[in-house]
Amino acid sequence: PISSPGMVWQGLKWMLSSRSPFYVRPRLDLDLARWGWLFARSCTPEHTRRAAPVLAQHCLESRRLFVELAAATGNSFEFRPEGLFNLCKTPETLDKYAQGLAALANSVGVEARVLDARQTAELEPGVRMDIAG
Repeated sequence: PISSPGMVWQGLKWMLSSRSPFYVRPRLDLDLARWGWLFARSCTPEHTRRAAPVLAQHCLESRRLFVELAAATGNSFEFRPEGLFNLCKTPETLDKYAQGLAALANSVGVEARVLDARQTAELEPGVRMDIAG
């Protein structure tokens, strides 16, 4: 996960599920504990704001390279250039995303659109989602 306000709590919840995007097998490990401490210290609005231009460049360059790889391989891995979803289950989470990360992404040149549940469903008509947007 990218360090940002609220991510420590989210990361701790994710660590408990082997199906999450951030599962870490529970163990006593000083290096892991040190990393966790440093990660938690960086989950500030100021750090997130300072890191945003670097992360934006990383995202845009990664996308360019995926487009190049798709062309070179005949897109055997089914790359779709439309973007990605950050799905929010509750209206509060959606509002927080809109005010926070989506606004920050747009401010550094990475287009982020906030969609309601209906608009999201129109983009993926064959998928049923229980989301706010």
